[in-house]
Amino acid sequence: MNKVFAVLAIAGLLIADGPLFGHHSNTIYDMQHTITVQGSVTAVEFINPHVQVRFDVKDSQGKVEKWVGITGPPNALRRAGFDRNTLKPGDQITVDGHRAKDGTTVIEIEKIVKADGPSFSL
Repeated sequence: MNKVFAVLAIAGLLIADGPLFGHHSNTIYDMQHTITVQGSVTAVEFINPHVQVRFDVKDSQGKVEKWVGITGPPNALRRAGFDRNTLKPGDQITVDGHRAKDGTTVIEIEKIVKADGPSFSL
């Protein structure tokens, strides 16, 4: 009886854990390469499940690209000293992270450095 219970318990945990792995997959990002982009914050969406930082980046011809930076959940950012008032529209930032493999202007943020000095490893 104990063996049956153990097998059922393990099976239940594996079934319940599957969606978590799917949600937290980072396979859409190029994890082999880190890029750095500089831009101007347009909005910060401090929401679950992932905080989003929207910013404009000028390319080499001066054309503005709209970027979206994805970070961890709000609670994890608060522990790193980053809250909903850390960035404001117009703030100049440098972002290090992993760009989406499909070449879109989406980046999984590892670090943000504000032009006036503070930096946050996310």
